[in-house]
Amino acid sequence: MDCNKINPPHFPGQFDGKFAESLADYNEYMAVDLSGSDFSNQQARGVLFEGSRLRRVNFLGTRLEKARLVDVALDACEFSGAGWEEPHFRRVELIGSRMIGWQLFEARFEEVLFRECKFERAVFVNSTFKAARFERCDLCGVSFDKADLSGVMFADCDLTQAVFRSATLQDADFRTAVLNGMQIEARDMIGAVIHPSQAVQVVSLLGVQVQESDETLFAA
Repeated sequence: MDCNKINPPHFPGQFDGKFAESLADYNEYMAVDLSGSDFSNQQARGVLFEGSRLRRVNFLGTRLEKARLVDVALDACEFSGAGWEEPHFRRVELIGSRMIGWQLFEARFEEVLFRECKFERAVFVNSTFKAARFERCDLCGVSFDKADLSGVMFADCDLTQAVFRSATLQDADFRTAVLNGMQIEARDMIGAVIHPSQAVQVVSLLGVQVQESDETLFAA
């Protein structure tokens, strides 16, 4: 069994179309299509989205605690400026969405796909990723401080100035990612997978000077 396999969301036979304008503590949205709903700047605890599809849903500036998303597809949604504590994502797809400055604390991601999303300056502090993949995402300046990214794939992603202090990167795959200015220490790179062409760049990120030999030192 592939422990990093990502299964797609499991959906019901049909969705109940619904437009929602407010979130309340422990609301449950199950087997619904919430296209166009606007939850911007709302606060709630324990909200559940399950077996649902969310398209162009606005979570701008939301403050959610212990939200759960299970078997959910999110397309072209807005999460910028939101702050979520201890959310749990399981079998979730986030496609073409904006998460600029999204702050997630102690989040859990299981079998999650992020594709063509903009995460600039987002924060994933103390978050855990179990079978997760980022594809063609803008992750510039994102903070993965103390995150467990074991086995995560960063496919064609831009990680310029991303922060990985005290992160766990065992089998994390950076081979097709842009690593310019990535902030990381040598001990945090243990177990990470890079392409041979990235080796010199990674060594430079770790503060090592890479220079050709000075032939004059060996002149007679």
